[in-house]
Amino acid sequence: MKKFFRFAVRQVGPHIRSATATGLFRAGTLDRKLQSAMKDRVLILMYHRVLPAHRIQDSPSHPGIIVSTDTFEMHMRCVRERFRVLAPEEFAASMEGQHTPPGMSCLVTFDDGWQDNLEFALPILQKYEIRPIIFLAAGFIGTKKRFWQESMTGTILAARLACGGDPNLRARIESDPGLDGIPALLADGDGTARDAISRFVPTFKSRPRNEIDQWVHRLESHIPTDPVAKNRRRHFLDWAEIDLLKNEGVVFGSHGLDHRILTHEETDTRHEIQESGRILQEKLGRPVEYFSYPNGNCNDRIASQVREAGYRLAFSTRRGHIGAGDDRFLLKRNNIYDGGAHTLPMFLARILGIW
Repeated sequence: MKKFFRFAVRQVGPHIRSATATGLFRAGTLDRKLQSAMKDRVLILMYHRVLPAHRIQDSPSHPGIIVSTDTFEMHMRCVRERFRVLAPEEFAASMEGQHTPPGMSCLVTFDDGWQDNLEFALPILQKYEIRPIIFLAAGFIGTKKRFWQESMTGTILAARLACGGDPNLRARIESDPGLDGIPALLADGDGTARDAISRFVPTFKSRPRNEIDQWVHRLESHIPTDPVAKNRRRHFLDWAEIDLLKNEGVVFGSHGLDHRILTHEETDTRHEIQESGRILQEKLGRPVEYFSYPNGNCNDRIASQVREAGYRLAFSTRRGHIGAGDDRFLLKRNNIYDGGAHTLPMFLARILGIW
């Protein structure tokens, strides 16, 4: 009964938020609040993946980093109509004190360097004449590697598929003492399982990378060879695609070398920060001036290392808006994803921090 209640709350909650946002929008409250809150502030939007609706269901990425192409276009239209859209260079100059950051303005950023940024996001960005910053994880460029989140999710989904035709395999996996939490992830019902997976995977964020890899490899050892995995498509941009984006005015920053959490003790933070910048600068043929902390994890020591490495600005994942005098190495951004911003009222409520 408790599980059913929690599931029901999760299902009803978004509908209540959507209805509330729609009411506030129709009353004009959201736009009035936006004008008041942003009159002397800058909004920084953070996106990750942009996919057509029919491809979202098959993606191993967490729903919290995906927006559909239709939703993304609605966001960019809203931004163009309601804000002064800043070029990265203009925003950087304002944060360095060369001029006052213009109010009711917006900067668009993307983390990770997904291939769909070119395929699906760029045409929409061009339509609305928006130049973003894309933060690249240098060690993933042009490879078929996956972030640990996608690797874990993909492996769990592969295990579910394999167990569907072999009840004995499911029993063996569930009895493995090294796979904590696995029974709920193999439960019947795709919708329920995906909900469980999306809540389970983030619980590993604070664990050391080797511990995460061991968990994934342990689960993989139970699964028969998957021919689909051998032909897995590349998800990250390659250098030729990056050149195409560069020629269209896209600006690139560093998102670390291997997307490692910089606050973990085992992470060589200087290597992640400096080597990623060196590789990108060498390949791009221009300075790499912006840094985005993987997963948003940062502290004073890491911010100092980013500053010492020569970056002009560094971006976090803390929500909020930017004003004159804010720390330019702890810049706030607002993560935007489809489930939390799939309508215009929900988008406005999201960027206002109502939820």
